[in-house]
Amino acid sequence: MRRPARHSAPTGTAPRTAWRAARERGIQVCPHRPRRRRRGCIRALGVGALALAAAATLTGCESAITDPSAQETTVPSLQARATPPSRAERTPQAIPTPVTTPSAAPTPASPPPAVPPASPPAGPSSAAPAPACPADALDVGFGRVGAAAGSIILTLVFTNTSSGPCTLFGYPGVSYVGADGVTQVGSAAVRSPRTEQTVLLKPGQSASSQVRAANVQNYPVEECEPTPVSGLRVYPPGDTGSVVLPHATTGCATTSPRVTQLDVTPVVPGTGD
Repeated sequence: MRRPARHSAPTGTAPRTAWRAARERGIQVCPHRPRRRRRGCIRALGVGALALAAAATLTGCESAITDPSAQETTVPSLQARATPPSRAERTPQAIPTPVTTPSAAPTPASPPPAVPPASPPAGPSSAAPAPACPADALDVGFGRVGAAAGSIILTLVFTNTSSGPCTLFGYPGVSYVGADGVTQVGSAAVRSPRTEQTVLLKPGQSASSQVRAANVQNYPVEECEPTPVSGLRVYPPGDTGSVVLPHATTGCATTSPRVTQLDVTPVVPGTGD
């Protein structure tokens, strides 16, 4: 017994319209095909059904997208996320240039306070050097008298009579004076080679010097020219003032360098006793 065909030709208006729509979409419809091709037609019909379902889905999506109300109610969030950024939004923002504010100029450091000079170590105060002793500040006199071969030794003593200290340094000036006590007789005393030193005299202190007076008889008369004298004129070292000490004797009036009637030593501390 022959089985009736599963697929019959479309009849009526609706079946034909569906068949035509399937043909327009490229779906193969196989009405009245032999049995040997029935299996391929079944596959084709299945694929066509899937295509029709997809087309319906796409049609519904198109209607939803074209309908403004559907856009507002169904996918508002998708529309907001799908909206491409505007040109202004795509433009990278300009990086602000850092503004460098000039810092205040540093205040110059104050100079360190001046350090006062270190005080010298405590000790005896160095007094100003004492002045030279003038003739009017001294008491000049004879000290000890000695004798030597062909001469005598007279000691001159210088005592400070002022209220302050003073000094003596070097040789005193010594010469004979005549009977009037003023006129110099013969040559002045020569200096005996000795070491000089500064002698500090406080008030009341003394220094001394020695004068050697030669015996005029040691020289020929014509060469010595013996002359009576009344004393010795004495100049303190370094001063132009003088005093006359009485000493009556005989001197040589000659000024020949071959005759030395007087010689003197530099002052030393003490009275020479």
